[in-house]
Amino acid sequence: MTIKEYADLHINNSEEVIELANKLSSEGRINELKDLLKEVNNEINRFPLDERSEDNQLSLLKSKHEVESLIERNVALEP
Repeated sequence: MTIKEYADLHINNSEEVIELANKLSSEGRINELKDLLKEVNNEINRFPLDERSEDNQLSLLKSKHEVESLIERNVALEP
């Protein structure tokens, strides 16, 4: 990931991921939002969800859902 906001991001922390996603979305930085989704998906694929704690599973899935929703909303708004 290339933007400096990612430097201190804990990808397993949905609050941090969603906060960054909202910032990127509000600034119209859709490509970076898509990169963030890739990072969440990479983390999900790195270690099977069923081998993670329930809290960790829920956090990753919540992040994925929220980032996907923001991408969909932004794409729908494009002319």
